[in-house]
Amino acid sequence: MTAPEDSEDRDDESYIELLKSSLIFGNYNSEYVVFWDLRTYNPNDDSYDIYWYSQDVPDGDIPIKIGRDFTDFVCDFCYGQLPCQLIPEMFPEAPRDVGYTFYCG
Repeated sequence: MTAPEDSEDRDDESYIELLKSSLIFGNYNSEYVVFWDLRTYNPNDDSYDIYWYSQDVPDGDIPIKIGRDFTDFVCDFCYGQLPCQLIPEMFPEAPRDVGYTFYCG
């Protein structure tokens, strides 16, 4: 897991390359997306890095790496405590609410 960084620390070239290589597979309230970074595929674990990103603040937000394993993502992010730990301003105490409103599709 990677903690969010300040937008001033963002390397715009790396940021753009990350977004170009993304495959969105879920969203939350049509404001946030979850995506795989297709550059990070590894045949050893058959996975990609998974990121959380705000669509509403593209100039100020940096995608947050939330894991690699899709099963762990579902268990820890969709139904567990991970949203509260990584994005406490959005999910202060109700991780179960995230599981009921998160959409993968």
